[in-house]
Amino acid sequence: MEQEKQQQGEKIGARDDGKWGPCEIIKKTFEIYRGQTCTFTWIQFVIVFPCTIFWLLNQYLTRKWIHDYWPQPPCPGPCPTPPPPPPPYSDNDSCEKFFPCEWKAMIAFVALLVLGFIYWINVVGALFYAVGQAYAGKTICFKDVIAALPCLWKGLAATGLWGYFFSLLTGLVVSLLGYLLYTFASVSFLPVPIVCLITFSIGWVLFFFTTTVIQMANGVTVFEDGTCGLQAFCKALELLKCKWCVALGLTIVFFIPEGVLTVIVHAFTWACAGVWARYLFFGVLANLLSVVLQLNVMASALFYLSAKQDKKEFISIAHFPCSQSEAGYQPIGV
Repeated sequence: MEQEKQQQGEKIGARDDGKWGPCEIIKKTFEIYRGQTCTFTWIQFVIVFPCTIFWLLNQYLTRKWIHDYWPQPPCPGPCPTPPPPPPPYSDNDSCEKFFPCEWKAMIAFVALLVLGFIYWINVVGALFYAVGQAYAGKTICFKDVIAALPCLWKGLAATGLWGYFFSLLTGLVVSLLGYLLYTFASVSFLPVPIVCLITFSIGWVLFFFTTTVIQMANGVTVFEDGTCGLQAFCKALELLKCKWCVALGLTIVFFIPEGVLTVIVHAFTWACAGVWARYLFFGVLANLLSVVLQLNVMASALFYLSAKQDKKEFISIAHFPCSQSEAGYQPIGV
């Protein structure tokens, strides 16, 4: 049985010399997916799809909170008449109606954030592990992926927490910059479209840099046993030298469909007339988005492996269950 898996795995792809561009990485991503369709389909429905649901719901709550509680910049010209104050209510009404809603929203947001983080760790671990096994010329089943995840949780949790911190810091910087620019535009001659363009450009550059380093750090954490957290990020920056053009190409290819699907989900799902139609539309779009997200993570795993080959460094899979060999400079196939 093991020999059959080995022979089947060797039919995937072609030799990697570390010089792949975005097109070659995407092509090999689809080849690996087709070579082990059953395994990656199970990963998609059991791990990636729920993670996508949590991610979309978190985005919805975050946008709602920003809309409700973010301070508004001064309006140019005469401001509209403020709405009349709400009718007075007693302290009991305040405790029973206002605060419970805020606390429920806070609890839901934190719960979704924690569940999304847990699922994201498993998404990264499962897909990087499966791609790494295909890179070593092996074919695995979903049971093998599940068995390999526990040994990756600790390292991916440390790296993931730092990744969340850097992502949050990036979001705060972009939000603060956008607020300041919009405030400046409201009291000066700077057009609002120019403000939006500047904010979007800076935000996209920071988003590209942050997500690229995080994904490379995930690869370091999975394949380099004992390296996680800030150490993984330092190693990721070292591997990314002379690879930023390839990373930019991959980001553009996957950012466009992910962004379009996310906008469609938030813009049109809640506009559906019926409740069941809304849920059905949301489920279909979330499933499509999860497929794109899965291919993105798989391409990131191949990008890491290609960068390691370019540096002539060993790629070890010996610390995984059922992996008592090292990939070295082995191809994805022959």
